[in-house]
Amino acid sequence: MPIELPDDWSECERGNTLLSSSDGMSHVAYIELPSGHLLEVSLAPENYPALNVQVLPPDTRQKTLAHIGRLVYDDHWVVRKCNLGEIPGRFVRVEYDARYAGGDYDGVGEYAYIPVEDADKYSVPVAFYRRTGLSPTCLIHWSDDQLYYADGTPVENGE
Repeated sequence: MPIELPDDWSECERGNTLLSSSDGMSHVAYIELPSGHLLEVSLAPENYPALNVQVLPPDTRQKTLAHIGRLVYDDHWVVRKCNLGEIPGRFVRVEYDARYAGGDYDGVGEYAYIPVEDADKYSVPVAFYRRTGLSPTCLIHWSDDQLYYADGTPVENGE
């Protein structure tokens, strides 16, 4: 069944879902279409074809979340944005700034979400490096006391 889009339709990752490989070279976005379908757009320059676009049926949301979970946990992909729902797992939120190298910091950094399993296995700084490729010296702050879902929503006590 063809998917019909309005003539003036355009979309970006804002408000949708975007993941990047740990080396930053490959990306996949999931964009919700007006029909309820998901548009999957992936770019992997090392592959042929490097660009892949496909429409996923509306009933594949849970399978897509499971797939994202495997990318995050098994292949160390980074979740940039996620509006599809909760990705299985809990994460430590770390604040970082690639320009920061220690000392006082009065800026506002960016956030990365490190799976608790990786933080427990390697330590937060090492897990951060393994996930982002950035030096742990650019870490500003993290807390093991508050966990998050991959979309940045805090896990409520008892969940």
